[in-house]
Amino acid sequence: MKKVLFDLIISIGIGIFLFYLSSNVYAGVYEISIAISVLVSYISVKLINIILKRSYAGKGSNLITIIVLALSIMFVFLTKPNITYLESKDLIISNNYTNVRSLDVKSVLSFNLKRDYFIKNAYLYIAEKNDQTFYVLVGPIDRQLEVFDYYENNYINKYLDTLNGK
Repeated sequence: MKKVLFDLIISIGIGIFLFYLSSNVYAGVYEISIAISVLVSYISVKLINIILKRSYAGKGSNLITIIVLALSIMFVFLTKPNITYLESKDLIISNNYTNVRSLDVKSVLSFNLKRDYFIKNAYLYIAEKNDQTFYVLVGPIDRQLEVFDYYENNYINKYLDTLNGK
């Protein structure tokens, strides 16, 4: 029973860590629902077996635990973005933008920057250059920038207005 609880705690801990990576380190641009689904399914099976008081076959269950956890972690590191949210701020600064700041919404869909099945959005910042204010999107796959005038009527302003109930 101690081994089963240990497996559950490790699995839940890894799930929380993966969720933290997706929501904080990668600001929601990274879709890791497949890895989370595998972990949740595994945890569910473990809990059902505990409730039904099924016994575990020693080494076989150890191998399954290791495989499930390794696959979840490996999946994340093979499909993760090439740049984190904080690294993208440094990239913007290196392109001569000043006063770079975050919004409450840290990522938004980009129609021109490269994306794939797991990375659908781009990092969103507000920055200034030559005394003008811009929305700056950073592509997490190829590190490219897409810039929109802050005061123009663009889809980012409309999206943010919608979120704010305007």
